[in-house]
Formats: sequence, C-alpha cells, structure tokens
Amino acid sequence: THCPGDRTLPLGFVVVTHFDLAVPQVPSTGCVAPMASGTADSVLLLDGGMGHLLKSQDIARFAPDLPVERQFAAAALANAAAPDLIVGLHEVYIAAGCHVITSNTFGCTSWSLSRAGAAERTAELAAAGAMLARRAADAAPRPVVVAGSLPPLGPSYLPPAADRSHAQLEEYATLAHAMAPAVDVLLCETMSSADEAAVAASAAAATGKPVWISWTLQDASDGEPRLRSGESLQAAWDRVKDIPCLQAILINCSSPGTVGAAVPCLRRLAPAGVRVGGYANGFRQTTGEWLEGRGKADINDAGDYDEVGDLLPGAYAAHAASWVRAGAGIVGGCCGVGPAHIESVSALLQREGGALEYNSCSAERRVPPP
Repeated sequence: THCPGDRTLPLGFVVVTHFDLAVPQVPSTGCVAPMASGTADSVLLLDGGMGHLLKSQDIARFAPDLPVERQFAAAALANAAAPDLIVGLHEVYIAAGCHVITSNTFGCTSWSLSRAGAAERTAELAAAGAMLARRAADAAPRPVVVAGSLPPLGPSYLPPAADRSHAQLEEYATLAHAMAPAVDVLLCETMSSADEAAVAASAAAATGKPVWISWTLQDASDGEPRLRSGESLQAAWDRVKDIPCLQAILINCSSPGTVGAAVPCLRRLAPAGVRVGGYANGFRQTTGEWLEGRGKADINDAGDYDEVGDLLPGAYAAHAASWVRAGAGIVGGCCGVGPAHIESVSALLQREGGALEYNSCSAERRVPPP
C-alpha cells in the first residue's frame, strides 16, 4: 500500500526467537514497519496500562469532583498539569524493556473530558500526550516506537450508535491529526464493534501514519472469538482489511485466555505484512463479569493470581509466550498490567528467545519535545 505523507519509522529492532511457530516478517511498504534483521523472527513488546499507574500517583487532584470510574478525564488533564509525571511513567516502561510506548490519550475524548468540564480541550490534550511520549522515546537509551492511542469515543465496551458515525469520524480525525506529528503509529484500541474500528482506522489512515487496530472481545477461552458487539473477528476484519497503512490487528482489554484463543484466528485472517498479537488485562475478574457486577469466574486460572485477584508477572509472561508460539508478533499489557509484568515478559522472551538486537535508523523529527 502507499500512504500519503509516508515517513519511515525511525527505528528497527528484533527479538530473536525460537518458538515453534514462526512469526512472519513485515515487508517494507509505503508505511514502513519496525524492521527485523537477518532471518530472525521479530516480536515487538508494548508497554502496559497507564491508568492504574496514574491512579497510584493521585491524579484525582486534577479533577477532584470525579468518581473513581471517571478518572480517565483526570489522566488526560495530567498531560497539561503534570507533564513530567507522564514522561516519568513512560520511562518506567522503557526501563522495563518495552519497544513501544502508548500515548496517554485514552481519556482525551470529548465524552470523557466533558465529565471534567473540559470537552473543548481534546485536541490540545491529545497533542500534549503524544509529545510527552515522544519526549520519553527520544530520551531513551535505545530506539522506542510511539503509538498514539485512539480510544472509544464513549463508554468502553459499548458499541457506538450507528447514526453517530459521521460525528465519530470527525472527532477521530481531530485526535489523529493532533497526535500525528509526534507519533510513529496510530493505535485504534479497545474497539468493541466492527463499525467503531472501521471509523477510527479510516481517520487514522488519513494522516498517512501506519495503523494498528485492536479489538476487545467477549471473555471466553473457547468457542469462536467475538467482539463485545457479538460480531465475529471475520466480520470485523472484513470491515478494515482495505484500510491503507494497516500494519497490525490485535486483541486488548480482554482476559489472557481470550487473547490466546483469538491469536490463531487473527493469524489466519491477516495477510503477509500484517502483524497480529494482543495485550490482555491483569485481573482475575473479567471485564464481562465486572460489567455485570458478578464475581470471579473460572475462565482464569486461580493459580495465576494473587490473593486480591491481580495477575502474577510470571504468569502473565507465560501467557505472552504462548501467544508468540501461536503466531503473535506484538505483545504487551492492558488494564492492571504494569512495569513488573512487562519486565517479566521481556526477560522471558530474551531467556527463551535470544538476545535483543537493534537496527538504528535516523529520522528527522519535525516536532520538538514540550
């Protein structure tokens, strides 16, 4: 594919692996993906969740009247109110070994910010979040990719109304263009329906940046993987397969077992040149159980979790390794997965898969750090 405004990603890297199922190399297209050297398979390691790290830093002070479940807005406001804090958290993940950091922009939507009376600040805070991630990446001792997060525009896990697609496209375009100067890829994440992902990805592709799409699934470790909307992965893929610059399809904000069940399906759907993978949640209680107000079910192995229901870092690393064996080329963490988990995944990939090797590339930076 050819993308308007192409710019080669400013780095390349590889985790040399020896898993049973080879992960295909990503060939050079108009939008160049992270490169692998030689004949080795490459696995890109994403960061983990930012939300829980931010909550531990008392971000409620930026929006003191908001209940806990609405702290996404406070997290977004921190991009302007506490920029050094955001950069510092990105640096923690870089130190843990990730190759890709995600901008702190999940809460930079008009719906989320309206809860704090700041709906008009979407573009400002999205641009700030992207530049803070860029600042952390540029200061890193090794090449790091910046992914700009394009989240659901309303409540997560609820497919948006079909009659709002035009308004959604406009807001996604605003967010994507605000972040584009400072990011390397745009990540449409926690997409609950085929329509939601298609609209977000269309806006992302219009910037000329590489596009990654990540759906969230109904939590199940067997049966056909389905989006929160009830749609199949096949239906979701059919809506986005012709998106320009599409480089990865992923699963996130789902249980580790759900991600594991979906990776082989993604691998079958994705053509050569499109990576697959996932980044799961770290709670024993699944998202579906949380939404329905239910307790912990048996979908997650109790032995993988501590006494309060948080996933143990070593157990998470084992899950991630199983995804790689099934064909994943991108792994990382979502809600409840922190630096310790990412460090454990990095260590396991290096221990079982070889050493990290980086291919440095130079690239002109058009946006200075804030």
